[in-house]
Amino acid sequence: MEELKHLMYHQARVAFSEGSVFGEEAQGFLRINLACPRATLQRALEQFCRAAKTES
Repeated sequence: MEELKHLMYHQARVAFSEGSVFGEEAQGFLRINLACPRATLQRALEQFCRAAKTES
């Protein structure tokens, strides 16, 4: 999980939050805040996909 968080933050410039912030039952999950304009979300998803492809 830490490797994915690092990759997405440093290569895709997309930040994840630990699921445990939302309670014990969310421990082990990562969360992305989608409360943003559609254009921002689209850009973040494109960056996410590019970063994931470079690591596979």
